[in-house]
Amino acid sequence: AQNIEDLPLDDPAVPTLPSPVPPERAEHPHHDAEPLASDVVSDPNAFLWQALYAGVIVAALCSYLGLFVVARRMVFVGVALAEISSAGIALGLLLGFAPLWGALAFMLLGVTLFSRRWAPHRVPPDASIGVFYTLATALGILLIAKSAQGESHMLTLLRGDVLAVYPSETLQMALVFAAIGLIHWLFGKEFLLVSLDRDMASTLGYNAARWDFLLFLTIGVAVSLSIRSVGVLLTATMLIVPASTAILLAPRWYRAALVAPLLGVGAVAIGLWLSLLGDFPASAVIVAVSFASLAPFLIWHSFARRS
Repeated sequence: AQNIEDLPLDDPAVPTLPSPVPPERAEHPHHDAEPLASDVVSDPNAFLWQALYAGVIVAALCSYLGLFVVARRMVFVGVALAEISSAGIALGLLLGFAPLWGALAFMLLGVTLFSRRWAPHRVPPDASIGVFYTLATALGILLIAKSAQGESHMLTLLRGDVLAVYPSETLQMALVFAAIGLIHWLFGKEFLLVSLDRDMASTLGYNAARWDFLLFLTIGVAVSLSIRSVGVLLTATMLIVPASTAILLAPRWYRAALVAPLLGVGAVAIGLWLSLLGDFPASAVIVAVSFASLAPFLIWHSFARRS
């Protein structure tokens, strides 16, 4: 009998051991080579803990930033920035450079366009944002069509997989998001003023366009990093749903600023727990839990208006 050591590596008779890395994580489009087996062997729940850390970071900041998007009645901005960043990631996959740089470059272009009211006054802001949303979607599809492996990667990007986050990504998000939090702690009043009453801000001597740009820049950076790690679906949800729920629960801004992150973090924790119990996709369950927290208040306010 021939020893297994004597067989060539590509011989089909050589048994293959199952990889400890989930297939969706192994095919994650945004990661370079990073040791995985060691953390799986040492802690079988390593993926779950990383998912919890990353999900909490994304939920806490995006839920807070979403208050500005909802308050400005420009919810479509969050979705549009997510789609524009996705097109940048698709370009990175096609040309072979780090997708994050493509996402940031496209995001910066989108922020510049959204923060400056370049469209004619007859065209409402939502319409101009919708134009760039559809353009970014079409561009992403075209770029993926020319990429040898981009289609499967883009599907993972759109669907998202919070269980596929690397420790290095979590640390990077924590550092960048802390810087964004510091900016909002220093200039939160200015951001709030230009969001709620742009004309008053201009009357008081504030450069509304400049503050708009800085606000959208912080939102865009958060969206780009979140998409790279947890996907478009979860990022867009955290940017819109917890903020909408918080505004219904706490009409005052500062209370809503506390409630929104709590709702987002709670949805992540409960969603991960339910996905583990039922063996469901984690990101989809988190989205469902987040919407479940919003639905009762929408129904209540709908009946309250009728009465």
